Amino acid sequence: MSLKDLRLKSGLRQQKIYEDLGISRSGLYFIETGRTKPDKLKIERLAKIYDCTTEEILKAWEIAHEQTN
Repeated sequence: MSLKDLRLKSGLRQQKIYEDLGISRSGLYFIETGRTKPDKLKIERLAKIYDCTTEEILKAWEIAHEQTN
């Protein structure tokens, strides 16, 4: 499952996510597409927002990262 899938599953809008993370919309896009790896704090926040583990966040990011390279 991708980070975008996790966001869609949560039912939250992109704006809510990037505001909660304290980043821009493009920053969230770069994380979701695997172009920018989120730091530890953002990984923890995403896991809390999406109600999953930090390992699931990292795995989802790695999948997106592999697809962009």
